[in-house]
Amino acid sequence: MSAVVTAAGRVFYIIDEGPISSVFLPPKWKLVAREAFSGVLLWERPITEWESHLRGFRSGPPEIGRRMVAAGDRVYVSLGYGEPVTALDASTGNGRGDVAVATTSSGLTGRLSLLLVDPADLSVRWKRENLGTRAFNSGKRFFSMAILDLDKDDEFVLGHFGNVLIVYELDGTCREVLTGPYSFADAAFDPVLHTLYLGSSVSGGDGIYTLRLDRPGWRQTFRSLKAVGRLAQIERNAATLEKQIAAFRTPAYQPAPREVTVLGRKPEDRDYRSLWFVRKLLWSQQYGKRDELWCRDIDGRCKYNMTADEIVARAREQEASGRRFLVWSGHGHALYFPLTTFRRIVEAAPRALWGFEFAEMEGVDSKLTK
Repeated sequence: MSAVVTAAGRVFYIIDEGPISSVFLPPKWKLVAREAFSGVLLWERPITEWESHLRGFRSGPPEIGRRMVAAGDRVYVSLGYGEPVTALDASTGNGRGDVAVATTSSGLTGRLSLLLVDPADLSVRWKRENLGTRAFNSGKRFFSMAILDLDKDDEFVLGHFGNVLIVYELDGTCREVLTGPYSFADAAFDPVLHTLYLGSSVSGGDGIYTLRLDRPGWRQTFRSLKAVGRLAQIERNAATLEKQIAAFRTPAYQPAPREVTVLGRKPEDRDYRSLWFVRKLLWSQQYGKRDELWCRDIDGRCKYNMTADEIVARAREQEASGRRFLVWSGHGHALYFPLTTFRRIVEAAPRALWGFEFAEMEGVDSKLTK
């Protein structure tokens, strides 16, 4: 399933119904409409070409699941990978129409805009801006967003970011953040049924889950969703594999396993005999006029709110506790503190410090040379 939306008691989704005997057989993408309450098929439309079903995870265009919008008695969708957006009659599947656009103005900080555009003259019918998020790396995780009006006294915006739902006030401020157990490929709200539909694909499933947002307890329901369909089978397979691993006994001829270091937080309910966990910490230093080389490029996700002395004090605390740690020190073209602070961290924690991490540090050779 590539996308799912809903409106006025109908559910619309794009799905690959090609043969499942082999992943290498060609896909058969189609747009399907069903009655939301009963699941009765209303109509289908073939999709000539879509994103390859063999593409690697997170290697394809992130907007592929957002190329369909439903509002009232209309469905706005592109019926092919390179085709223009068409407005379809929601009850029959026929029609023509406008272009619905959701954009992220910054791929990492997640500054979002929603627009409806008339393709004839490119005029903007409506636009919603400045919908920032509290979900980490949210620009790449943005899946869908809807404005909800459950009653006249409670209007809000609901953003969907994988396994995170974020409730915003209408001015874009964050009301609350909800985290669930599974990452869903898409979400859509039906204002008639007051129901949020979640389509599972990112986590490996094929189910559609529903949340009645007009009923108390929907937040806890989202936090404790249970897997169905293929995802449930994956969990059963994983449980069987875990039992087999627990029952395994090392043969006499097998040497003892070597110690393996894991960069991450140790699960609280697990004990490991041969794994050592190294915690990753993020510290970013205050800067002034940004005339120093290290802070000419900054990461918009970081606060840059610590002094060098405060960072060094944190490093000494880790050294005194004996906890192994790694310092996340830069991303892209941005560093989080100058070289003098790097040196002081090394001197403050010679045993506990395992190193510095730099993510996607492309295009910095000239600066390192300087």
